[in-house]
Amino acid sequence: MICGLEHGRTLWDASLLLSRFLSLSDFAIRGQSVIELGSGTGLCAIVAHRLGAKEVVATDTVEILPLLQRNIDMALCESGRLFFLSYESYSLTLALSLLLLYQF
Repeated sequence: MICGLEHGRTLWDASLLLSRFLSLSDFAIRGQSVIELGSGTGLCAIVAHRLGAKEVVATDTVEILPLLQRNIDMALCESGRLFFLSYESYSLTLALSLLLLYQF
C-alpha cells in the first residue's frame, strides 16, 4: 500500500500526464463537479479548477492537508470552488483518480 508523507509530497509522473491530458484534450471539465482521490500535491485538482470545473474536491490523508492547502492557496484558486478533504455528499459528474503501481 502506498501511503505516508513521502508519497503525498511527491509530484508523480501520473499527475503530470493526467494534467497534461486534461489541458490538451477535448475532455470536458468546464462546468463539471470533480473529485480527485489521493490528491497529494493537488496538481490535478488545481488543473481541473483552472479548466473551469464547477467545483473540485481534493482528498488525501490528514498529514498531507497542510501541503494540499498551501498549494491550493498558491495557485490562487477561487474560494468556494476548490475544497480539500471533504467527506460530505456531493453530486459528482466526473471523478479523477490516479492508480499508481509502485514497484519496490
